[in-house]
Amino acid sequence: MVVFLFTNAFRSNVTSLTRLSSVNSLNLLISKRLFGDVSIPDPPKRPLNAFFVFSVHKRPEIVRQNPDLKYSEVIAEITTAWKNLSSDLKKEYEEKSAKQFSDFKKFHVQWWSGLSLEQKSQFLKSKETERQKKKEKRLKKKLRELGKPKKPMTAFNIFMSKTLRLLKHNSNNSLKEQFGKAAHSWKNMSDEEKKPYLDMEIKDFERHATEMTDWEKRMKREGHSELLRELHSK
Repeated sequence: MVVFLFTNAFRSNVTSLTRLSSVNSLNLLISKRLFGDVSIPDPPKRPLNAFFVFSVHKRPEIVRQNPDLKYSEVIAEITTAWKNLSSDLKKEYEEKSAKQFSDFKKFHVQWWSGLSLEQKSQFLKSKETERQKKKEKRLKKKLRELGKPKKPMTAFNIFMSKTLRLLKHNSNNSLKEQFGKAAHSWKNMSDEEKKPYLDMEIKDFERHATEMTDWEKRMKREGHSELLRELHSK
């Protein structure tokens, strides 16, 4: 678990740790970005826990001594070093992390109190949008893992897929140019010429309906009813 967390957090949080460990003023943490149409100072970045503080300090030493190690192997070395660290040294990192968290809380209060009502409102809306996007991403990943049937293709998509495969092997044009050429061909096709693709569309929608019925039955048998409710609530 520690290795997994380190892999996902180390790259994005090293900068945060460096800034937080040296900052003496909230102003040094502030930059601005747009949340919707409102410019809002970035909130102070959450500091790292004791293990990650140790990781940032230990990694250069391990990489210097073992330049051929893969990233995952460096992580494993850091994790082992942390496990073998004496209680006194661990305490030093824990105290450093606690100090940074204390500073972070004070900085965050100052940051929030300095925002206007409009900025606060827009920031909260943006965070909710971000939360929903992450939730949808997790749901999509879970659905893929559980084998949810692929969405059916429209007649246009079927035609484009087939035509772009042909153009790819018989054209030196860019993908954008190939797409434009294929779309133009579809637009100028007669209803009779489009009929085979429309028939394939109907068959694919029927395939999808059958597969979804079977898949949902399996999901219920396997105890994924809550997942289905989340899927249908979208």
